Amino acid sequence: MKLRRKRRTTILPRGVSRVALRKVPTDTIIETVCYYMGIHKEDLSIETRLQKIVESRQLILYFMSLKPISWRAVGESIGMDHATAYYSRTLIENRMATYRSYYHRVYDLSRIIEKTTAL
Repeated sequence: MKLRRKRRTTILPRGVSRVALRKVPTDTIIETVCYYMGIHKEDLSIETRLQKIVESRQLILYFMSLKPISWRAVGESIGMDHATAYYSRTLIENRMATYRSYYHRVYDLSRIIEKTTAL
């Protein structure tokens, strides 16, 4: 008897287009999240546990995971491994499901990323 694995679906805020986010260049995602969180792009590579920097990395990895690339490529985009990228997506989705304010933060950020690309 074969066990079927459940296909995991990504939670997206309502009204956000996965197709539009797939077309966004990696640099645009990184720059937009850094600007939104109020950090410098160089701070992402620093080994630190500062919440602002860690959360920025997690958000970048979440938005990168929406692109049609491998987990390894997602992690390597900011110097992390594939397990960190997968964990970041799961963490962001759990926070969005639990905290309404966090859901709105991700929604606002995804709208900003979409508008940045449309310009």
